[in-house]
Amino acid sequence: MSDAPKEESGKKKGGKLPIILAVVLMVGGGGFFMTKKNGKHEKPKIKEAKEEILLPDEYINNMADGRTYVRVKLGLKTVDGFKAEEVMSHDAEISDAINTILKTTDPKEIVTEKQVKTLKIRICAALNTILENADPEKSKKDESDKEADSEEKDSKTKKEKGDEADNSDSGDTKETAKKPKLPTVEDLPEGWDSKKGPILKVFFKALATQ
Repeated sequence: MSDAPKEESGKKKGGKLPIILAVVLMVGGGGFFMTKKNGKHEKPKIKEAKEEILLPDEYINNMADGRTYVRVKLGLKTVDGFKAEEVMSHDAEISDAINTILKTTDPKEIVTEKQVKTLKIRICAALNTILENADPEKSKKDESDKEADSEEKDSKTKKEKGDEADNSDSGDTKETAKKPKLPTVEDLPEGWDSKKGPILKVFFKALATQ
């Protein structure tokens, strides 16, 4: 008779453990997903313009496969205060950049929503490069920032590697840092195609292939 209460007590003690673990996992998991979600959807502090800029040209190009034609009309959203005239004054360069991107894109690369988003990011980056290069002061500042970032990465690489062979590799890293790296879809806030502009969003008013 003295053994029965002990057995019952053991059952009760064991029964509580899964419940406690479940609560801990739920709380911990919830915290993880909240952090991840907030990090992904956090928008830059840049204010976007209310008005949309519609590019007047319609772009019709033969795509990379040599058989498919694509027709595109674009709209843009810029940072607040950036005037439409500043975009239109570079019409020739902008048209050239867009046509080049469309000609070098395979039709299979614009099938899914994510692929179309990637195309918008490519176009946005190309147009921002044109507009940044047209502003000597901004270009100078951006180049200075890139050099500072490159030196910081180079210094960090040397500390981690610590030998001559790895120091040589860090020199290659410095050269690579000068080439602009396109952000991925996951890097950007939802609906945005650039974090800093001057062009923040690209809209396809028309996107058709034949």
